[in-house]
Amino acid sequence: MISWMKPEKGSVTGYKVLCKQDADTDEVTKEVVLKDSETLETTFNDLTKGQIYIVEIITLSGSMESEAVKLEVSTKSPIVVDATVEPNGSTATVSWKKPAAGSYTGYKLSCHIKNDPASNLEDLIVEDPDTLEGIFTGLIFGEIYVININTLCGEIEGEVVQLEFSTSELSMFKASPSQGCFWVLFVCIVHIKHQGQAPIVSTQST
Repeated sequence: MISWMKPEKGSVTGYKVLCKQDADTDEVTKEVVLKDSETLETTFNDLTKGQIYIVEIITLSGSMESEAVKLEVSTKSPIVVDATVEPNGSTATVSWKKPAAGSYTGYKLSCHIKNDPASNLEDLIVEDPDTLEGIFTGLIFGEIYVININTLCGEIEGEVVQLEFSTSELSMFKASPSQGCFWVLFVCIVHIKHQGQAPIVSTQST
């Protein structure tokens, strides 16, 4: 949603709001004309996720137009799909599939112990959008971990996809008259949580 404040002085009969993909072109992606001077917001739908847009707000006074107030806004990058994690001892392999649509340049992965963000491991930055896997090492047995996956469009982060899993130790001991045997079973439980939807552009100008 784009919103603004009415000019304090002058005759205002409405507003024109333009949405462009390139500041150096006159090509308009979306256009809204508001004939009510008290309507101070509008929404552009069906924009490309992960895209930077230029929004121009123009005050109308009859047939006259003011100079445009220009804003640079961005939509959130799309989210990955079918994300999974496969723990193996002190490592965890994370994999995912590409978003169905939208603009993005890579991925960001973070991992920390649940309820302890300070335990965050070093982030994995995947700069190739065709690379669909990342590996975390140095995990501690018996802990619940949270992995966050964001798509990237330059430095813009998309909505997060969250994976939660545990590396729990279950010890089993079996003795026999001739030999003692010891087994350690690592039980790993994976839950996938999708948080939120990529939002529409939202900004404000005064």
